[in-house]
Parts: sequence; structure tokens; C-alpha cells
Amino acid sequence: MTKTATTVGTCSATVTVTATDECGNSASTSYSTRIDNTPPTVTAGSIATCYPSAAAAESAAIAATTATDNCPGTVSKTATTVGTCSATVTVTATDQCGNSASTSYSTRIDNTPPVLSGCPAATLTVQCVSDVPAAATVTANDNCDGTVAVSFNETSSGPDCNKTITRTWTASDSCGNTTSCTQTITVQDTTPPVLTGCPAPTLTVQCPNPVPPPATVTANDTCGGALIPGYSQTTVGSGCTQTITRTWTATDSCGNSSSCTQTITVTPAGDNQGPPTTNPLANPNPAAKGTNVVITATVSDATTGGNNVASAFYSVDGGPYLPMYPQDGAFNSVTEVVTVTNTFAAAGVYNICIYGIDSVGNIGPTNCDLLIAVYDPSAGFVTGGGWFNSPPGAYGPDPTAYGKANFGFVSKYQKGAAIPTGEAEFQFKAGNLNFHSDAYEWLVVSGFMAQYKGNGTINGVAGYTFLLTATDGQITGGGGVDKLRMKIWNTSTSVVVYDNLLSPDGDKMTIGNTQPIDGGSIMIKTK
Repeated sequence: MTKTATTVGTCSATVTVTATDECGNSASTSYSTRIDNTPPTVTAGSIATCYPSAAAAESAAIAATTATDNCPGTVSKTATTVGTCSATVTVTATDQCGNSASTSYSTRIDNTPPVLSGCPAATLTVQCVSDVPAAATVTANDNCDGTVAVSFNETSSGPDCNKTITRTWTASDSCGNTTSCTQTITVQDTTPPVLTGCPAPTLTVQCPNPVPPPATVTANDTCGGALIPGYSQTTVGSGCTQTITRTWTATDSCGNSSSCTQTITVTPAGDNQGPPTTNPLANPNPAAKGTNVVITATVSDATTGGNNVASAFYSVDGGPYLPMYPQDGAFNSVTEVVTVTNTFAAAGVYNICIYGIDSVGNIGPTNCDLLIAVYDPSAGFVTGGGWFNSPPGAYGPDPTAYGKANFGFVSKYQKGAAIPTGEAEFQFKAGNLNFHSDAYEWLVVSGFMAQYKGNGTINGVAGYTFLLTATDGQITGGGGVDKLRMKIWNTSTSVVVYDNLLSPDGDKMTIGNTQPIDGGSIMIKTK
């Protein structure tokens, strides 16, 4: 027996199998099937350039892809993704016979925002608008795009006294993933102006002493700079029984204010002597220019009424009187050591005058005994400042005069100059002698000794010549003691007005031709 088969159709095919015996007898049976080896036809559409996940990209790709088949029936679509920043999504269409065809899409799988670097602190509080810093430089880096641009925006609200500034830095990548950082700056001025020059809070003035004029008080504000304080004065009573209240107030543009008050009590007569000033000193002296020099003096009312010292003032070379301060922190004693720190910008000899006022308003005598020598350490020089005991016979017009003599001097040759420059001051109060010179003829510096000559004035009258010989005891060979000789004579008559060396060896520059000083120091420096 034999079997044969025939097929009719393709997509809906009928296969008939016929069995035939040896006698030619036959019988048949049929099968329904599908004859199909043709894959579906796939047509690609379009999808977006970015998706937050592979699933979203695959769903979009499947939806965008059209698939048709030569035979009726369902065509299934599936998708797979390879890569992220440069991703390939492949959509495969499969018919019921397992025939398949594919198409691919290029896209980006990215839901990661850029990373910012250089973001400032989230909050910042400053006093002044001028204190607001420049905006920070913020950069951004993206996992797919690399370096991306950062946009900056700033807004502000409120007045300068209470302003809020908001700064925002924002970066976005090509897929629209965005990140930002924000800084909020609060400008709030809460600092009142600082007053300088306020007088002592209380002062007693005893008739007939005059009430001092109002102090010159200045103000400086952290944000507004220099201000002019307002001043007010009220008086209760009259004559020698009255109370005067003086108030200085400074207010900045934000309403912050500070004030100081002085109450002056005027009382009937009693103590009418001011406290004398003694022992004025400077440290260092001599001093290099630009160096802080501490000036001190003792003001005491112990022998002139017994009232507390209330204030003290000093002046440099006849300039305005400025306040000095109690070394112990408060004016509350009959005797006070007062102090102030001053800086001298230029080389020269400076005359310091100091006076004190007691608690009943008596102004003490002015002490101008202090001379401060200031030198320029960048070149060779000789300088000194201090005092020595002038012996009887030193002052020609009155040989009996003796006592403390103050000196201050500085001299050097400027680069390329043939004549030295400098200044010299010499005071001998017992003889009412005040010598000043800033005109020199020559200067000689040799080891531990220096000598120079020049012209000057006595009590403001010109026509005098001087020769100053100095020994720096701290230089090898100087003997450990600073020494000085000051010789002054009338230029036209050659009559000696002053010479503290009673038996000189002529005008030689020798250590024996100088007298030890009793205070201060002398410094000689070669280039």
C-alpha cells in the first residue's frame, strides 16, 4: 500500500493524504494547515531623543513600529535595548509561524541630572551691601553630555538695611534633566556707629575756672563711613552752681545709633590749681619711622589740691591736643600714669607737650620736655633722644644754671647728597634755652662715634652754630654708655652760648669729649 499527499492553498492550506492498496483501492484524509515562510513587513516610525528608562523607550518604539504579514493573524511585537547615553532599541515583529523581522531606533536613556560644583553656602548674613560677595562660579558636569552650561539668576527685595538677595544657579542636560542650587543672602545692618573722641563722662569745674568747650567727637559707621554726630546741651542752674549735660549722638541710615554723654558740674571756688605733668617718656626713643612709640607721663594733683585726675592730652610739634589714656584703665586717682601710642611717618625730631586736668576742671601746666628722635633705618644715620644733667657753667649767659637738659636729633646723608639732612632739638629749661636746627653742614660717622655741625635758632632767633658729638655705647669700643656733647655758639661773634663739657679737648671727636646721658639712648648706624 502506498500513501501520497497533495496540498491546496498557502495561508489556509488543505493537505490531502491518499492511501492506495495493491488492487487500486484508495481512501483519503485531509489536514488544515498554513504554508508560510515569509516574515512580516516592518515599518519604522519615529521616537523621541530621550527617555527616562529603557521600558519607556521600548514602549514608545513598539508603538511607533508598524508590522504587516502576508497571512492573516496576529503579529506580535517585542523590544530590547542596548546602551544608555547612546542607546539602540530594537523592535522585532513575529508572525504566527515564527517568521520575524526587526527595525532599530537610536535614542538616549537618561534620567540623571547634571552635578553642580562650587555651590556656595545656602545662607549668608552680612552687615552691609558692600559686604555682599561676588556671585560664586558654579560649574556642571553631566553623565552623558559632560560639561554643560550653568545659568545664573539673582533677585533682591527690601531696602539696603534689611535686604534679601536670592541667587540661583541652574543646569540642564540635553534630555531636560535639571538641577539647581540656591543661596539666600540676608543684608541686615544692626551695628551702630562708633564714636571717637568722647570726653570723660563726668567733669567738675570749680569757679572761676572756665567750662571747657565741647569736645570734638567724630563717628564712623561700618556701612556708611564717616558721620557727623549730632550735639545737644542742656544746662540746669547758673553761675557757680550748675549742671551741664552734653550729648553727642550718631545715627546711621538704618537707624542704628550710639551716643556718649558728659555731665559737667560747676561748683563754687576751692582748689584752683591744675595737676602738673612730670616724667614724660617715649619707648622706643630713638624710634624707626613707622614704629609704634608708646608715650607715657605722670599727672598728679597730690600737691595742688588733692582731686582726682580727670583727663590728659598731648600735642606733637604744636599740633592739636589729643587725648591720652590712664594706664590702669580709669581716671580715678589723684596720681595717674597716662599713655598713648603714636606712629611717626617721617624721620625728624618731634617735640611732645602734655598737660592734665583735675576733676574740678583745673588745667595743669604744659610739659614740653619730651623730644622723640625718629630715624630712617634704610640708610646710615646717627640719632638720639633723651636727657642728661647739665652741670653749672655749661650755660654761658648764666653759669649758675644747672639741671635737666632734653635732646633729640637725627642726621643722615641722603643718597647722592653732599650735605646731610635731619633735625636737632635741645632744651635747657633752667636757662630758658630752646635750640632748634634743621640745616646741617657736614656729618662724620666713625665706628661708635658721630659728629655733625649745623646752624639753628635759639628761642626762634637765628644766627647760631652747633657741634654735636655722640657716642653709641652699645657698639664695640663705645664703653657700654651712651654719651653726648652739645656745643652752641653765636655764629658772628663765636661766643659760646652752651657747652655741657666743661673741659673739652678742643672739638675732637673722641670718647673723652662726650658726657654720659642719664636717660634715653643714642644710636649710630653705618650703611
